Amino acid sequence: MNSDRLRIWKSDLVSSSLSIAKGDNALLSTWNSCLDESCDEETTQQLTEKVRKDIFDDVVERYFKTGADQFLHDFRRDYQIKRTEAHRKRVIEKAKKEDSKKSKVTIQQIKEDTSLGKVVAHKQLQPLCTKDPKVFENRLYSKTEIASFFSAYGIPFRRSFSKARLNEVVIAEILKQNCIPNADSLN
Repeated sequence: MNSDRLRIWKSDLVSSSLSIAKGDNALLSTWNSCLDESCDEETTQQLTEKVRKDIFDDVVERYFKTGADQFLHDFRRDYQIKRTEAHRKRVIEKAKKEDSKKSKVTIQQIKEDTSLGKVVAHKQLQPLCTKDPKVFENRLYSKTEIASFFSAYGIPFRRSFSKARLNEVVIAEILKQNCIPNADSLN
């Protein structure tokens, strides 16, 4: 019994496997020879073909039920592990999104920065860019907000560029500069 056979036989897996094993004459003859060797002569003579077959059927049935129980136990455990891993992954992704939202440096925050050259806001943007190299590529910033960053850093903005290309250009400029050179363009 395994997952491949489960897909083929579905709910008839145990009963079909059981009937195949019970009908296996080689297995039955091996069983009979084991009984002859393990029992004394008097007991062997008392075991009729029907009794031998009944004992064989009972042993095979118990063996398959035990195997099916173990298979079901393993199957449920594996399914539970997959569900738990998927849940963990969703929780981690959600936490990352929340962290990204919290660490976002908004245009408003940059406008409110009173330092010369908006150095404080620039120093907030630099670790954000190194921590997440695709910060401007994801949904955290819109193209309009990215255009504001382009004008603040004195970079010509091209709306035809994809967010991935815009991201590369603006991050390179943020990491290169010591402050926001055209901070007045944000007002």
